[in-house]
Amino acid sequence: LSRASTPLPITLPALRPPAGLPPHVAVLLVAGTGGPAALVPLIRDLPVHPLVCVLVAQHGPTWLQEQLAHRIMRETGRRAAYCASRTALRGGEVVIAPADRLARIEAGARWAMIPEGVGRGADHLLSVAATMYGGFCAAAILTGIGSEGAAGAQRVADAGGLVLVQDPDTALADEMPRAARPIAHEVLPLRGIAMRLTDQIEQLLWRLE
Repeated sequence: LSRASTPLPITLPALRPPAGLPPHVAVLLVAGTGGPAALVPLIRDLPVHPLVCVLVAQHGPTWLQEQLAHRIMRETGRRAAYCASRTALRGGEVVIAPADRLARIEAGARWAMIPEGVGRGADHLLSVAATMYGGFCAAAILTGIGSEGAAGAQRVADAGGLVLVQDPDTALADEMPRAARPIAHEVLPLRGIAMRLTDQIEQLLWRLE
C-alpha cells in the first residue's frame, strides 16, 4: 500500500448511476497488513441476506486474494470469489476486488464488477461504489499500512454512506485507520464494527425493501 501521508486524488471513469434503487446493499471492507485475520471474523459476524453484497479490497498479490476467498468460504460458509474478470454482484455473496487494478461496477439487469486499468484499487472501488450505491453502501477501513482507503471513504461519506474505521489501537497496522479516522462517523474495535454494520444493514434493507 502507498505510504503517502495524505490521500491522493482519484480520477473516475464515466459512470452511469442507476435510475432507481440499487438491487442490494453494498458493504465495503478495506484492509492491508493484517487484513485476513480481521476480515474473516468480521464477515462471519455480518448477517447473511439475499440483498446484501460484501465487497472486499485487500492489498496483496493475486494468490493472497484468491486464498482469502477460499478462507472466507471455509470459515464463514459464505460464497466468495476473487474478481479476476467480470464477476456478478449478488446479494448474500462476497467479492474480493483486485488490489492493483481499477474495478468498475456496471449496473443493469445483472450488476457486475469489471477489472480494468492499473491503479489504486481500494480508493477507486470505494469511490465507484459511492457513485453507484449512494447511501445504500457502508464502508469500514481496517488494519493496514499507508493511507489507502481514506480518499475513497470520503467519497462514500459524501454520497451519504456510513464510514467506520477500526480503532487504531486494536489494529495490527494502524496507519490506514489513522489516515481515515478524520472521515469516520465512528471509530470502533472489530466487534463493534460488525455490530454497527449489522444495525446499518437492517436500516438500509428496510428502505430498500
